Amino acid sequence: MALKGEIEAQQRWRQAHFPPDLHKLMDLALQQLKDEAWSKRALQVGAALPSMQLKDINGAQFDPRRLVGRQPMIVSFFCGHWSLYCNIELRAFDALVPQIQDFGARFIPVITQSVELNISTLRCNRLNYPLFSDATLEAAATCGLLMTLPDMMIDALEQLGIDIPVYQGNAVLPMPANYLVDLDGRIITAHIDEDLRHRPEPEAMLQALRQLHAQRVY
Repeated sequence: MALKGEIEAQQRWRQAHFPPDLHKLMDLALQQLKDEAWSKRALQVGAALPSMQLKDINGAQFDPRRLVGRQPMIVSFFCGHWSLYCNIELRAFDALVPQIQDFGARFIPVITQSVELNISTLRCNRLNYPLFSDATLEAAATCGLLMTLPDMMIDALEQLGIDIPVYQGNAVLPMPANYLVDLDGRIITAHIDEDLRHRPEPEAMLQALRQLHAQRVY
C-alpha cells in the first residue's frame, strides 16, 4: 500500500475509535500551526545543509556534513516512536533504500529521540537501515524545523499519553521534513509541513534523486 493510502486508512480508523472532541482539538491545533507558517522558517531549497551532531545506533557521533563531496543524501526528520505517521513513513522508505543506494546516495533518517528509542523503533518496524538520534533537538533547531505548540495541541497530545519534548523552555515538535542534498551539500529538494499527518510519497524523493543522477552533477 502506498504511503498516502496507508495514512488515510489509519486516519479512518482513528476517526472511528477516538473521541470526536479530540479530533477537533487536533485539527484546530494543526491548522493554527499552518497559519503561523512555521515551515517558512525552515531551511529551503538552495541552503547549505548545516553541520549537526547526531548519534548513530551505537551512540557514536555522526555529522552528515562529512558526506559532502562524497555522495548525495536524503536527510529526513521524524518526530519519534510515538508518531503513527512517522512509523508509516519509515516503513515506506525501507523498500526504497536499496534504490537510493544504487544512485550512490545515502538515506539519513533523523529522529528526535534517544538512541535507545531508536533501537526500539528499528526493531518494531523491522527496518533495514540505521537511524540517527537528535535527542537534544539541536539538529532540528539548526535546520529551523522546531515549532512551538499551541496549548490546544499540548492538551491533545497529553490526552494521547504523548510526552512532549521541551526546547529552551518551550513545548515543541519538529516538523516532518525531507531534504535532498547534492554533492556540494546544497539542498535541491525540500518538503516541510506543519501538519504531522502530511507526508510525501518516498518515491517523490527517489524521483528527484533519479533526476539529479541523470544530470551527472556528481
